[in-house]
Amino acid sequence: MKKVLLLFVLLFFGLQSFAQTFEESIRYWSDGPLTWDDLRLKQTKDTSICDLTFRWMHESDTLRPAWNTVSYNKRPVVVLYKPTSWHNAGRQDSLALAYDQLMFDLNEVYFRKLLTENSRKERSANTLVSFYTEEIQYRIDEMNSETSNGSDAEAIQTFRQQIDAELASTSYPEPERPTMDFGLTYYAGAAARIFCGDPAETFSPAFGGSFGMSYMYKRHSLDLMLSACDGHLYNSFNYDGHLWPLGDDYSHNMIGLLYKYLAYTANTFYIEPLVGIAGRMVTWSTGTGANRVKSDATSTVALFGLETDFIFARTIRDREAIEHSVYLRAFAARNITNNGVAGWSMNFGLGYCFGLHN
Repeated sequence: MKKVLLLFVLLFFGLQSFAQTFEESIRYWSDGPLTWDDLRLKQTKDTSICDLTFRWMHESDTLRPAWNTVSYNKRPVVVLYKPTSWHNAGRQDSLALAYDQLMFDLNEVYFRKLLTENSRKERSANTLVSFYTEEIQYRIDEMNSETSNGSDAEAIQTFRQQIDAELASTSYPEPERPTMDFGLTYYAGAAARIFCGDPAETFSPAFGGSFGMSYMYKRHSLDLMLSACDGHLYNSFNYDGHLWPLGDDYSHNMIGLLYKYLAYTANTFYIEPLVGIAGRMVTWSTGTGANRVKSDATSTVALFGLETDFIFARTIRDREAIEHSVYLRAFAARNITNNGVAGWSMNFGLGYCFGLHN
């Protein structure tokens, strides 16, 4: 048991040591010009000025571009990998350090070029990696030859000017962001249905729930809505040869297709006018058990109104975005067929939306 515990302790501290060593083993190009402290000096009979290993990588980057938005990005970085890099200890002069910096800068230039061309999606990533790896090796061999292995100050200055110009004219492509051209949203919430005019004397406001899904393309959305609400009868009335007494329950249900247009969009709000068509079923019943009697009136209604969405959380990962929002919907509905309960109704919804966009 003691041996197992000792092994666990050694493994734990070994992993901790590895994590610290990894951070110490890399030197970012973005940290500025190289210093002698960044280089491992090596006594060697080799006439080479150095043998430096560079790595082109992506690191995770978490940003908060707005109070309700968290963006997880891949940040391109070029690093000097110290464990496999060395500099000739016999060449500790300013020209030698300037030569090492030129190599570092060339790696930054070519990683920018690779990612810029890769963003155009014209060639495969493997093809571009092979091409730019050969290109940078050719440039380093050329620089080594023309600077006499880092000893010619005039040649080093010439390369310095060339590479500075390339750094100034070459940049990384903008990180990919969701265009928000396509989206799929699911929603659920509370709903209210209120008749206007004569039907309001018989049917109380009805309350219940609504849910549905919406497919978006650019500023246009198609929304499938289902809703069920319940109320009670204010007055008795005759229908279908039966007297329906006041106080009995009734249901006001809808299933419809809405078209919404994104008229205004911001970090926090969407505002969308809407029109649509729906089937409205008003159902009432009286009695219980075997004596229960039920009737309904179904009609087709046209509707128009407005929806606003308050976005309280958004997560962006590369080209995809997930949004959480609260919606408020208000629309008027009117019979376009003669059957059913004729008249206007005002309809309201409040609930939660979960949206996927890219």
